[in-house]
Amino acid sequence: MAVFGLFFITGVDLSSLDGGYRLGILFGVGTAVFYSAYILFLKSTMNHQEVSGVSAMFVVAITFASIFSIITPVTGSSFIILDATSFWALAGAGVVCTTIS
Repeated sequence: MAVFGLFFITGVDLSSLDGGYRLGILFGVGTAVFYSAYILFLKSTMNHQEVSGVSAMFVVAITFASIFSIITPVTGSSFIILDATSFWALAGAGVVCTTIS
């Protein structure tokens, strides 16, 4: 259904779109694939009694923190939180997306 919605928004001829739009579509589809794999990984680990949900979340968090710790300096980005507003936005997103939902 999401792919059909994508075609309704962008049209069937993706070659007529600007490179930025195509890159955005690629990132969106990649995000969907990785998020689906994440959900399936968590579901399969929750079905096994040997592995707790906390352990599975820890593995996921450490894995992606490791990946981002490599990608961030390579791309010239920084881990520095610039101001209090940015900090509270990150903290709020972390609490809402990780803890509550």
